[in-house]
Amino acid sequence: HERRVISWIAFQLKVEITSEGSHGPCEEILTEEGRICSFSLDEHRAMDKRGLETFTRLEAQWKGEVLFTLQDVRKGQEWLQGLFAQHDRAGHTERQALLEVILEIISAIRRLERREHQRLERRESAIELGLFDGSLGARVSGQMRLFVCHFCCISCMAAICNFVRRFPHIQIHIDYDDV
Repeated sequence: HERRVISWIAFQLKVEITSEGSHGPCEEILTEEGRICSFSLDEHRAMDKRGLETFTRLEAQWKGEVLFTLQDVRKGQEWLQGLFAQHDRAGHTERQALLEVILEIISAIRRLERREHQRLERRESAIELGLFDGSLGARVSGQMRLFVCHFCCISCMAAICNFVRRFPHIQIHIDYDDV
């Protein structure tokens, strides 16, 4: 039944990078008025194929203008670890929605780096380690709304908690339709 569950996500996020020699941080605002996210079998594939479906789907959706790599997809999947409860729940829609947000944030950081004509090792560490609290040169703040047409399972709640730990300045509002 989890394959029929969909989620809706909307957000307004400010992605900031600190720039050496600049008078302040460079920033980009990411806005999504709302879109549907679905279940994915991507992480149920063999290790060498994991992440490929997500990368290919988003590359087509964003018309080839992606600034994240297959490795970034796999890192994002690792950052959103859930719990194994009776069966693998990695493909659940809530987790897929959060993964798409992570990849948009990584793309924004790389766009800002291009605009500033620099790439600081510290910011790449932020991407490598998945810490976006500002301590490694990349800070993300704002609000996000996630609506799921079914209550979140314990595994998805764990993935949401892992997202919050990596993005402590994003307020997440979650609602669902079931009682």
